[in-house]
Amino acid sequence: MKKKFKSRASEWLSKNIGRARRDNKKPDWIGEGDWKLLQEYWASDAFKKKSHAGKKNRNSKAGKESQYHGGRIPVTTHVERLTKELTRAPLKIEVFEKVYVPKSGDPPTRVVETKQKYNEMKAQAESQGKSYDEDDSELFCAVVPLYKGRWFGTRSEAESLS
Repeated sequence: MKKKFKSRASEWLSKNIGRARRDNKKPDWIGEGDWKLLQEYWASDAFKKKSHAGKKNRNSKAGKESQYHGGRIPVTTHVERLTKELTRAPLKIEVFEKVYVPKSGDPPTRVVETKQKYNEMKAQAESQGKSYDEDDSELFCAVVPLYKGRWFGTRSEAESLS
């Protein structure tokens, strides 16, 4: 309940302060001194730089290329469902496709490229006698980029891959 309150309060505060900034009208619940501080901050180069970076990131196509399409369901739940559906433990690449390909079925470029690279490396490894039919963690980690100490597309199970 506390988490939900913080989330809703944060959303409400952001929306109302944004509206006040846009309309340049001080809300009743903000004191004069605080309003002046907010206006000074909004006029600063630091804020303008952050604002510009945020706009650029929101409009970036790269962000949509790696967008999670698993909904509010954690990756671990998708793994459990795939295990039941396939009657075996799913490969990392299968989970990756499940959560990063939208319901429309049109995979983003990044997913297609990752899958192609994965298949090429898998074929090369199989020609040398290696098999990734049961556990492809090693191959997956070689193909998928490491980002902030985690492998892209693994979410909560990232720690178990290293």
